[in-house]
Amino acid sequence: MATQQLALTKLAASTWGVSLSRARTLYTQVVRTALAYGASAWHSPAVDGKAKGIAKSLVTAQSTLLRMIAGAYKATPVRQFEREVDTPPLDLYLSGRVAAFEARLQASGMDQLVKNSAAKVANWLKRRGPRPKKPIGDVEVGSQGNRATWARDWLAGGSPVEAIDREWRVRWDLTGGYHRRPPEPADDPRFGEDPLDKHIGLLKHESSILIQIRTGKIGLNAFLHRRRVPGVRPECRCGAAPETAIHLTTSCSETRESRSVLAASIGSIDTPRDFADAVWQPERAKAVARWMLTSGRLKQFRYAVDLGGESQEVRRPRGHRTRARRGPPPPTQPPPFPPFPPFPSLTLNR
Repeated sequence: MATQQLALTKLAASTWGVSLSRARTLYTQVVRTALAYGASAWHSPAVDGKAKGIAKSLVTAQSTLLRMIAGAYKATPVRQFEREVDTPPLDLYLSGRVAAFEARLQASGMDQLVKNSAAKVANWLKRRGPRPKKPIGDVEVGSQGNRATWARDWLAGGSPVEAIDREWRVRWDLTGGYHRRPPEPADDPRFGEDPLDKHIGLLKHESSILIQIRTGKIGLNAFLHRRRVPGVRPECRCGAAPETAIHLTTSCSETRESRSVLAASIGSIDTPRDFADAVWQPERAKAVARWMLTSGRLKQFRYAVDLGGESQEVRRPRGHRTRARRGPPPPTQPPPFPPFPPFPSLTLNR
């Protein structure tokens, strides 16, 4: 785990590094695959919606790595940035691996072979001596049958991906509510939409600020004051309200002029509802994130903006993800290879 975290730390952080989509691909294709190795043997699917056993510690590992990929604060709820980077809870992913394994056993006929082998071992143990208090063979046979039944019921005739998505939706419904705080745009998961569409063509610091805007956990006075940062008051410079992303985008008197430029490109944002709709629509969300970066209110992104600039808009074919390319496009043909210099003549000393 420490090695994996170190590798991701070297590649991305909240204000620099590879794009969010590439960091996520690195995690899902390399790190998560390593974490889930052999899950069909050791993972016990959660019945009450809570991870248990080995998966319980691995869930914390995924949360740490996803927080790094998303550029989210520690105060950001786990379920928010999991949805923002479109990565389901790890125990659900492990359950999907177990269900897929059991389905393959059933389809190939190996399931019956395993049961027969376990029954032979159980009979051999019974003949060997006094029957133990907990017959190992019977437990294995029973657990194998229970796992197969669980996998069939859990999949419900669909694929593991569909089952994971269904269980993920159920968890959002069961853990609804905002715990005595105003709702943020990230509290509306919208499972019918792809949350990664909002990050196509964005640099790492742009994706980080967009996720912070949507979750409400952003380095503005209101949030910093709630986290008890010394010397920080919640009020905005205009003195009209606490400094939040919604206030700066909708009603702050000091940002009125720059908001008019933003409104000319994506339409006016006058209410919290307008704000929530804007940061859900990919093109408008990108514009809001870039506008927030140029507002000068977020000091931690100052060097990222100066050094990295802004990404270029990239149109991608359906089903593919890419990111902006910095600098001029590569030449269509390689430059001609320079000719070799004339070979010097050699004279032999006799």
